[in-house]
Amino acid sequence: MPHPLDVSGSDQENDQVRSSSQPELDSEPRPSNFFIGSWATRRRSSYAQMASSLNSWNQSYSRSWSYMSENISVPGSERTIAGSSIDDIINEHSPRRRPELPVMYRDVTRTESPRTRSDGSIGAAIIPDTKPRVAFPDTEATPLLRHKSSASDMGGLEENGEVFLDLGKSTFAQSLYNSMNILIGIAILSFPLSFKYGGWILGSLTLVFSCLITSYTAKILANCLSTDSALVTYGGLNVNNDGRSISAHQITIADIGVAAFGPRIRTLISTLFLMELIAASVGLVILLGDSLQVLFPAYSSTSLKVATLFFLTPTTFLAMHHLSYTSILGILSSVTLTSVVLYDGLTKREAPGSLWEPMPTNAWPSNWMRLPFTFGLCMAGFAGHAVFPNIYRDMMAPEQYPKVVNMTYIATAFIYTSMAVTGYLMFGENTMQEITQNLMTTPGYSPILNQLAVWLIVVNPLTKYALTLNPINVTVEIWLFRHAFFKNNLTSASARRSIQCVSRVLVSAGIVGIAVLVPGFDRVMSLLGSLFSFTISAMFPLLCNLRMFSSRLTLKEGTFNVFLLGASFCMATVGTIWSFLPDRLLEA
Repeated sequence: MPHPLDVSGSDQENDQVRSSSQPELDSEPRPSNFFIGSWATRRRSSYAQMASSLNSWNQSYSRSWSYMSENISVPGSERTIAGSSIDDIINEHSPRRRPELPVMYRDVTRTESPRTRSDGSIGAAIIPDTKPRVAFPDTEATPLLRHKSSASDMGGLEENGEVFLDLGKSTFAQSLYNSMNILIGIAILSFPLSFKYGGWILGSLTLVFSCLITSYTAKILANCLSTDSALVTYGGLNVNNDGRSISAHQITIADIGVAAFGPRIRTLISTLFLMELIAASVGLVILLGDSLQVLFPAYSSTSLKVATLFFLTPTTFLAMHHLSYTSILGILSSVTLTSVVLYDGLTKREAPGSLWEPMPTNAWPSNWMRLPFTFGLCMAGFAGHAVFPNIYRDMMAPEQYPKVVNMTYIATAFIYTSMAVTGYLMFGENTMQEITQNLMTTPGYSPILNQLAVWLIVVNPLTKYALTLNPINVTVEIWLFRHAFFKNNLTSASARRSIQCVSRVLVSAGIVGIAVLVPGFDRVMSLLGSLFSFTISAMFPLLCNLRMFSSRLTLKEGTFNVFLLGASFCMATVGTIWSFLPDRLLEA
């Protein structure tokens, strides 16, 4: 007797079975609960698809932030943070250390059988010429609130306790979203101030220059990733054209620097990245304190900044992929704030704060001594530029990268220009360092709408503070646990976890302390743009381009690159110096 599930019979027998069974199915009346159950099944399926899509977007954004850490090298080592596991260092010398699962690389030419995904579905078999996958131990690297990571959390397949990630899997839409969400940040609040300091002409020229040069260098970085024609870059793994030899070399801005200038440059790049992240974290704390003071004017800005320590620090203990779920609030707050400013300007008929009766503005700077602030304030809006190599290497279709860059900058330029023009027209010379301060102190607006916009700005630092501080925390912790004192005296994992917790609290306290000592949001944003953004986003890619492609560049291209480099250096130098000058020297 054939097995009930045997479908190997002849086509004629199968046709007879189908024809004989069909009338019976049609003749039986279907119960009403059949349709209810079918509807419920479809609804559950729809929810599952929505959850899967949300998880996919979250994983893509989380990978972009994780890759940023790879630009920072571990102190005393040439390895990057991404190649170091905090759990391994904490469990080092521990008598209860769990067995480690080594990082492995699978041959991309090997055809494998289908795998079972963590959600129970069957994954497609790996076929030749697919992108390489890398297996990681089934643990999270840095969170203090430990949890068991699953394959679905990390966006891969699971086999024998190992999670296999398909690197380079972000779609075009996900890459575009990641680029915009990281690029458009808190610097948007100070764009009206940049026009106040620079006037319409120089303010506009500076914004256009910052936008065009960072767009150009974003494409240069992608060019530098493919300097060796013998290698094809897949998700940060170098795979020879034969598809068999795979190395664990990670492609980042730091690696581009090493390829151009040698291994010693990595320390300088790591230092710049750490300082940039510190400045960005300080800016987030200042913004949060100032926004809370607008909502609660009875409290001083200093006391509110100190209070932020108690609800910002706990977020640094969470896993990164949990924090990235709130990333939608970043771009949502920026778009909402721009819309609210435009709405307020159109609904208010009389000055100040009206687009129908604009405040007096200037074509040229009213105080030339404050013009250099314009350079840093405009360039600070592109401080997230360093993520573009990571966006490129994580794309499913890297050939669409130039289109992603173009669309990202079109949208970003539109939002920044809208905020700068609208805010400057509404408040003119009365424009404050954060546009939200003008909105909340000017009568005649909808208080509910403006409070909603300010609360969204308050939430923004809460969602990005831990993400920004994560590479700093990891760097400090790896340095601590490799120190001889901790290796010799702290042998238990629990003791090392306690040190890790204390370390994160102290790092966060240091950031808040700097924010209290440097209260000016405009000063921090100007320094962030002048020193760090100009260096990392403009000058460094241009230097790498000139160094790596000097023999290929035409005279016109070389001259153009040198001109951009010289202009960037002058603006960065003057803007950095001006960020530290006292106000009494800047009065006209």
